[in-house]
Amino acid sequence: MKNNLLIFIALLLALIQVPVHADMTLEIVTQGAQLTPIAVLPFAGDGGGSHQLSAVIAADLKRSGLFDPLDTRGVSPAPADVEGVNWDTWQAQHANFIVVGNVQEEPATHHIKLNFRLVELPNEWHISTCLLTDPRTSTVWWHTMRLMP
Repeated sequence: MKNNLLIFIALLLALIQVPVHADMTLEIVTQGAQLTPIAVLPFAGDGGGSHQLSAVIAADLKRSGLFDPLDTRGVSPAPADVEGVNWDTWQAQHANFIVVGNVQEEPATHHIKLNFRLVELPNEWHISTCLLTDPRTSTVWWHTMRLMP
């Protein structure tokens, strides 16, 4: 009888639901880590948003915990392609990579075209090239990864 009562109480306690609260914290620790210096140059192109785009990209790279975006506020005018980049300036700042690009808007269709390149220094190798258009209408995604000296 006593065992039956203990089993009944155990089952009753098992059926009682207690809310459980858990907190999850994600902490990215970069102290002591070797961050890769990268220069995300202001994007050339139409509209004021083109310069803000490079700031968003740099902030995302910094939050990844892998990159150390360099200060590019003094770059004027923004180079539209790799031919306009002053390589010596960025090598002097110890940049391992440079992101350079441009944004164009077609007035008739309001399509936005983003073209950028990721270049590795000091060899000036083009590692990645990407062309994107506005996904709301006609989407064009083009991407290549190659080493081009």
